[in-house]
Parts: sequence; C-alpha cells; structure tokens
Amino acid sequence: MAITIFPRYTEVPRDEDDAETLLKQETSSLSPKYRSTERHYTRPVLALCILLIIIEGVLLGRTTHKLNQVTRSSNGFLLEKTMPRTLYQDSKFTSKNETEASLAWGGILAGHGIVSITPEYAAQRNLPPTSPLPDGNGNLAYVIEAYHAIHCVARIRTHYMLLKNGHPTTWPLAHDVHCFDAVRQYIMCNADDTLLWTNGDHSTGTHQAKKCVDWDALREWAEERAAGYYDYEDNEESEREGKKHLGNAFRGDGLPVGSL
Repeated sequence: MAITIFPRYTEVPRDEDDAETLLKQETSSLSPKYRSTERHYTRPVLALCILLIIIEGVLLGRTTHKLNQVTRSSNGFLLEKTMPRTLYQDSKFTSKNETEASLAWGGILAGHGIVSITPEYAAQRNLPPTSPLPDGNGNLAYVIEAYHAIHCVARIRTHYMLLKNGHPTTWPLAHDVHCFDAVRQYIMCNADDTLLWTNGDHSTGTHQAKKCVDWDALREWAEERAAGYYDYEDNEESEREGKKHLGNAFRGDGLPVGSL
C-alpha cells in the first residue's frame, strides 16, 4: 500500500516575537554537526574580512600619499592647475604706450625669487651646493627657477627695446644667449599641452580661459624666505643711485595678483 507523505507547513509569523520564536525553533532543529561546522567557519571568515579591511586601508593611505607627492613640489608648492585665468588680455605689459609698457616691465622684481634657505632645509631636500649669503647668518642663497625665467624674459625685453631705440650695446651678449636658452629649456621642462584657438592673425589663444598654478602662492612662499635681493645690471642707473644687490626689502614682485 502506498504511503502518502503530506508536507509539514509552518504558520507564517504574525509579529516580531513569533518570527524570533520560529527562528529559534528552526535553528534548534539543525543537526549538531551543522551547528558545529557553522561555528568552525565563522571566526576565520570574520578574521579574513578584518584583514582585508586593514589591507585596503593601508593601500588607500599609500595611494593618497603618492598622489600628494605627485601634486606638490618638494617645497610643498601645489603643482596642480587650479586657478582660473584668462590668457593674453590687454595689460600695461602690452601697452602701445612704450613708456607705460617699459615702466611695467621695469617694475618686475625678479630678485624676489632669490631666497634665503637654512642649511638644514637644503640638506633635508638634498639640494645642490650653492653660495652662502654674505649677511653672516649662515643661510644659503637659492634662486626659484620660475623667477629666473622671469628675470631672463625681462632682461631680453629691456635689451631689445634699447637696440630698437638705437642705444649701443653695453651689456654682455653672453647673458642674452644664456637667457634665450634658459627660457627654451624652462618651457620644455614645464610643457603645457593646452590647445589654443587660432585664426592665423597673431591672435592665438587671446582671451582664452584656462587653469594655472597659483603664482600668488609662490610669491608668498618666496616672500617668507626673501633674501632682499635687488636685481639689476651693473650698467644700469640703479648702481649709480647707490642701491646694492642685497639688503633691500620689497613687498611683492611687481607681477599681477590674481591674474596673468
């Protein structure tokens, strides 16, 4: 005779207490072997999860550290281009009034980029040997490269205008040769792949918006370590006025603030 086995149904729990009671009943119905296996694997799985979380945290920390190293220079200067700027706007530097333009260019204080660095700071960053400052405080003289490029452009412009206006050459041409190549190398080393619009009429990129590094922050960094250097050529009137290269205190560098 065939035996019919009817399935055993369990009443659906009506509230949380019923559900908890049902869970306890089902758990107690498990075989001792199953419960033992469950306990056996629970701790290793938890330990593995904790280990994975720790490893992920360490890797994330290392990645963040590397990103910070990439986006900041050895001096802590932010290399990321975050400052909105507009290219090639009309300014006093491009004024059609030659006197106004020359005053603007002559007002650039490239010596702002000559800074006083402690020997300890230089050693920590493995900086190359340099000249000590003659003020006797033991600090060293270093030149911020961006300001060296500014110095070169300003000098070349000054010499160009002197030649244009028929003045004789009274400066060493070797300095100009050095500056032309210094600017070339600076551009290549700091290559910018911004795509500029053009119409073939000498207006490439005019008034185009872009992001730049924060020159104002660099100016402040140099200000905090200023060596008080005044940049001029020996044949300039500044020497006859009694100004010396060192021992001068200036606020700012004569370049635009918050713009180019």
